[in-house]
Amino acid sequence: MRKAIAIDLDGTLLDSSRIAAPHSLTMVERAADCGWVVIISTARPVRTIKLAVPEEFIRFYWAACNGAWILKDGQIIKRQEIPYQTVAHLIRLFSEYNLRFYVEAEDTFFSHCEKPARFIGEYYDLDQLGSVDACKVIVDAQSNDEISTVASLIPPSCSYVVTDDNSLIQIAHADCSKLYAAKHILEREGITLTDTIAFGDDNNDISLLKAAGCGVAMGNATEELKRVADHITATNDEDGVGLFLEQVLANGLLHLTDEEDRSNGYDR
Repeated sequence: MRKAIAIDLDGTLLDSSRIAAPHSLTMVERAADCGWVVIISTARPVRTIKLAVPEEFIRFYWAACNGAWILKDGQIIKRQEIPYQTVAHLIRLFSEYNLRFYVEAEDTFFSHCEKPARFIGEYYDLDQLGSVDACKVIVDAQSNDEISTVASLIPPSCSYVVTDDNSLIQIAHADCSKLYAAKHILEREGITLTDTIAFGDDNNDISLLKAAGCGVAMGNATEELKRVADHITATNDEDGVGLFLEQVLANGLLHLTDEEDRSNGYDR
């Protein structure tokens, strides 16, 4: 039966320097050579995915901006974005509350304040956004009170997840998630979630890891993600993705047994 792997980038395939270990890349390529469908599943937009993965990875599926855009062979095959009317509404609300927020739309980063160092590349003033749908709206969370405030302002047509050590609130279309994107891709390929390995490190990976046949949390993952994972591998700085895939491919298995977990240093 055909199988699939869905792999997050930052904190997962990429190390702390935002570089992928050669061994991990080799294992991903080996899985693809075995006929596995590869999904790059990330909060990153397309332009910064290109900075993080080898050029040949363009042939894989990309679920960008937490699944708002789905691409294959570099072409967008599905979009699930926040309508521009809702984006405009959120901008008005967040401005009234003096929140620091940003909009990711049309593969461009828009900000009404100085761009934080954590975001990669150029940014544009929010006044240049125009009437376009958005992949996501991002809010800097300064405190738990701010998280609660933002949550109370988000309409039912949107969903949100708090990531990056509770410092970012990522708002998307209510039907947009890494799990949503994976389901669309797997249905297109005739593969079940049961036959899928999903790797991640943060709370935006929770629903996908819970649903996948094999959910793998990185050693550096949040405690919330580790609690729902089937396996915990080494950290992103210790080539956790590559080590886990090597064992799975060597054994020809999708699910490692408890005994194999112990022998290979993985925790349940």
